[in-house]
Amino acid sequence: SDLNMRVAHNWAIAIAARCDHLTILASHVSLPELPSNVTVIPIRNSEWEPRYLVLLRLCWYLLRLIATRRVDVVFAHMVPIFAVLAWPFCRLARRPLTLWYTSHGLTFTLRLANRLIDMPFTDEVFSVITVGFGFRNFADLEGSLREMTRVSKRGGRVTILEIVKPAGVFMSRVFPIYFEKLTPILGSLFAGNIEAYRYLPQYVSNFVTARQIKHRMEVAGLGGVTVKEVAMGSVAIISGNKH
Repeated sequence: SDLNMRVAHNWAIAIAARCDHLTILASHVSLPELPSNVTVIPIRNSEWEPRYLVLLRLCWYLLRLIATRRVDVVFAHMVPIFAVLAWPFCRLARRPLTLWYTSHGLTFTLRLANRLIDMPFTDEVFSVITVGFGFRNFADLEGSLREMTRVSKRGGRVTILEIVKPAGVFMSRVFPIYFEKLTPILGSLFAGNIEAYRYLPQYVSNFVTARQIKHRMEVAGLGGVTVKEVAMGSVAIISGNKH
């Protein structure tokens, strides 16, 4: 959609500002003007081109880029199959691979991609682990909590700050309306970025309650889990310690 393309454009600008060069392999190329250190390579010649040709072209360009040692990290945005196909090349070249995906349900491809990009850390290495407004985007909520618990030291703390579905009949009905209509306006006024705040309400159905997050943290092996709700119950801070 046009909205997703604008968000991708903003992402490209933000990433390009933090690296020497950014190469984008894109199936749909309609981005506005980008910084001079960004190269966009189309991997789809037409809308009617078979998907397997697009994926083969992706692999070919990845192979060329990694073989010439022009890649430090591979980042797949919203396309889990791209992460799956990139994994062998990243593995052989010892390059990090990551995926950002707003889940619309757990498919086999998404579960596989999530497994291939598991955190490359040994057990019990971190004293504190935090997630700020990103937990809802994890492809596998239970799996991500198990990973956070695994890499946390004994007695270590895991804290999640997240937008949640408010409890209570009144707030649970008002929240979706407020989030969809008023949040973009407030985002434009206070953050100067209306696009990101238009994008966010599309995924309100992904939100869970604070109690659901608390329960999942306990199942993952965290104890003493506490919940602090703010902003009329629409935001929660959930913390627990590894036994």
